[in-house]
Amino acid sequence: MILIENFSNDPAYNLALEEFLHLHRRPACDVFLLWQNEPTVVIGRHQNTHDEINRAYVEAAGVHVVRRNSGGGTVYHDLGNLNFSFLVDDRESGFHFERFTRPVIRTLAQLGVEAENSGRNDIAVAGRKISGNAQYRRNGRLLHHGTILYDSNLENLSKALNYAPEKYVSRAVASIRARVTNVCEHLPKKIDIAAFRDLLAKNVIAEYDIRPDTLDDAERRAILKLRDEKYRSWDWNYGHSPPFWTHTGLRKFSWGTLDFRLEVREGRVVSCAFYGDFFSADDPQTLVGHIIGLPFDRGTIENALTESEIHRVFPELSKDLLLEMIFS
Repeated sequence: MILIENFSNDPAYNLALEEFLHLHRRPACDVFLLWQNEPTVVIGRHQNTHDEINRAYVEAAGVHVVRRNSGGGTVYHDLGNLNFSFLVDDRESGFHFERFTRPVIRTLAQLGVEAENSGRNDIAVAGRKISGNAQYRRNGRLLHHGTILYDSNLENLSKALNYAPEKYVSRAVASIRARVTNVCEHLPKKIDIAAFRDLLAKNVIAEYDIRPDTLDDAERRAILKLRDEKYRSWDWNYGHSPPFWTHTGLRKFSWGTLDFRLEVREGRVVSCAFYGDFFSADDPQTLVGHIIGLPFDRGTIENALTESEIHRVFPELSKDLLLEMIFS
């Protein structure tokens, strides 16, 4: 495994760097990254940007909005938040987070902070979230990345994100602020985020036998091209979020929130999308392709979808329940 030093605070560049090292660098190799962003809302791959952000605040405060490749929920970054990424060959099936959260928990323990894996993909301290993690697998490669709320502005976090109570009803929480906390609030002895970053890097380097590496000029140009053409584009960051749907369905499951949206014109399905903070084994667009153009009729759509195709995208969702969501 190699370490690429990255001190850019530009979210579009940082996500482009991550994607390049994950999917495009040749020869491919395992990589570890640490990085920080200027104030940014990072949207999960399958989410509707318009639903997730407080647009008035985001625009007034100059907060960046970018979409990442991985599933999962929307998160807020600022310079008090530290992000870590592992980009490795995909040797396992399913979504396993503990392998990559272990160095973070161990580093916190060295500082006197007792942290633990929590829920599906979080790290918590005293029952409150300090880290959210997400994964993305393509072409035999796995990306795992996570946030660490170290000394983030939690007031700005709560202002930037739309709060949808139906997403969190099973957790019985009152607000975003009630669910999260900063690491620095729990440190017996205070250190700044730069010292924490150095300690985490040291621990990961020791655990994974990491060596430093650098990018060449051609790789830097490729990353800048990806930044400009994808991660700074309206199409990628907002264009996947349609403005109007005639049928919607939102359901909270143990494996994530699934938001189904479908538009019908003259009795036929003309557009369809799945949003949410879920992790999918395959692209939900594979299901959409079976629905587009069909009459909005339960029997027709039921015949067009198979249980196995649904499970490739949503391993824990039954065909009957998906049909119930579509036609409820």
